[in-house]
Amino acid sequence: MRENLIPNPDFEQGLLGWEATPGNVSLVDAPSGRTVLLRPGKGVAAICSDPIEVLPGARYVLEVGYRLPIKCEIAVLGQSGMVAPAQDGEVVANESPVRVQVTARAGANAGISFVRMEPVGPRFKVLEVSSSYPFTAPGAPFEITCAFTNVGSAPTPSGFAHLRAEHLDLLEEHKAEQAIEALAIGEVARVGWLIGRQRRALARFEIALEAGPAKISIASTSVKHIPRPPAADSIKSVVQARGWYSVGTRGLRLTGHETDMDYSPVHVGDDMGRTTFGVLDHIAQLSVAGLDLIPLWSKLARGGPGQVELRGANDFARWTIGLRPNHRDHGIDFELKLQPRRRLDSASVVLGPLRFAPGALGSEAKPIRRPRHEEPELDWQMDDGIAEFVPPTSRSISTKPRTLMPGTTVRILATLARARKELAKS
Repeated sequence: MRENLIPNPDFEQGLLGWEATPGNVSLVDAPSGRTVLLRPGKGVAAICSDPIEVLPGARYVLEVGYRLPIKCEIAVLGQSGMVAPAQDGEVVANESPVRVQVTARAGANAGISFVRMEPVGPRFKVLEVSSSYPFTAPGAPFEITCAFTNVGSAPTPSGFAHLRAEHLDLLEEHKAEQAIEALAIGEVARVGWLIGRQRRALARFEIALEAGPAKISIASTSVKHIPRPPAADSIKSVVQARGWYSVGTRGLRLTGHETDMDYSPVHVGDDMGRTTFGVLDHIAQLSVAGLDLIPLWSKLARGGPGQVELRGANDFARWTIGLRPNHRDHGIDFELKLQPRRRLDSASVVLGPLRFAPGALGSEAKPIRRPRHEEPELDWQMDDGIAEFVPPTSRSISTKPRTLMPGTTVRILATLARARKELAKS
């Protein structure tokens, strides 16, 4: 069991180590243990711990035990302000020391039996899983990489990563487990495997990361397709021909060619197609509770001087995706209209991720750490009340999870544009 960092957490020593709002906080003894009674009346009642030393950037679990069913608010206080825990009860401490405060608002009395603040220990979070197939020559070896970070409260020990893939042939030196170096809190690393051949157009694989108590398993797919840049003379904002389309504005252009599944992946480059920034494996994906990400495979419906329209359907929904140039922001606008075909619980729509061309892994088996400045800067923006950004390192954008019902339409507007300082250089 992890250590509770709060001194006197169960109030067996009274309010030693705690400050309380005067007049409306009291102690009550009972056979089951001591209770702190918060009686807010028309105001508030609160208790606040003495300062606690923590690791800045580390993650902790906050928990309150109740004798009465009335819930309180719990937060971490520092010199720079107050941080409330997320829905899972976890909070990231941005400074040290901090204090833990429990507050009851005006209304019914609250009874507290204990307060807990525990470090979560070492923990992996995957930032990106990708395949470099779109950036290699046809038939040449390619790599699958996994970028991850330690979002816990203690350094991870060294460990290993393993790739399982039934339809991918690993090169001999990459069939063994790949080493994972110890990671400090917040440190980012990358591990990869060289693949000699992919036997299917769409190959599923699974990556397992393990280092001491920190374990995680990630499933993804590799698409056997190499997106091509536009023709050098494709200078119009929207170009559409048999089997391909191109939408561009100053500094940015997306080009999709037809594959055996749809018009993905999409080539992302500059406005004249001279530079390749990266690839959108899927323009959009659907996230549903309990399922892997579901790509919204789409066919080209029509194109014109103003936009390109893609359409698709599966067992979950039907949708249209509009791509048009945004000359004001020097980017590409995405408009997605999705109609669920059945109830979808805790569902969200993910645009992207945008994947940049990876560096060569060669025969190295240890993680590769790459500075952020080595990657081109492109920014997602989403103008939608139900939308929020997922972590920027994943280079995708997502709506907040919610229940989607048949007969309704979800409409999402977003823009992909190059950073303005990058435009100034080009």
